[in-house]
Amino acid sequence: MNRFGARWPLYGRGAPWLLILASVAVEVLTPPNFTGSPLLVFAGLMAAVNSTLRHTAAVVVAAVLTSLLFGLAGGHVSAGPDFVDITTVTVAGLIAIDVNRLLAQHTQQLHTARTVAEAAQRAVLPTPPERLCGLAIAAGYRGAEAEARVGGDLYA
Repeated sequence: MNRFGARWPLYGRGAPWLLILASVAVEVLTPPNFTGSPLLVFAGLMAAVNSTLRHTAAVVVAAVLTSLLFGLAGGHVSAGPDFVDITTVTVAGLIAIDVNRLLAQHTQQLHTARTVAEAAQRAVLPTPPERLCGLAIAAGYRGAEAEARVGGDLYA
């Protein structure tokens, strides 16, 4: 389960690393006018929405270092397409880290709002006595959505 409460398959944390490896394969196995840098951009963004801040930062650092290695292998890091690729991967990585931070903040705010709404709902819904005139009483709550804890369609 990821920090957002969703169940991600195993590839959720591994996919960014596979994208970095795929970018290396593109660089090594294709002609010089092809680049694997776009895969490095996607690696950081995929980590941002699927993982923790620490994992996202690790992926971004690996992507930037990989991009730098591509530029060094090309021989001209300070000018031309390699400089643009390195800059793009770096800026996209910083954006990915910020997206991850914003998602974490939003997740925390959503959790707080749900907790408050659930407490308010429990305060408003009546708690029936266990027995009334010799009859057993039961009450149940069913949410409108399978995962909803608040705002249900049925209380009986």
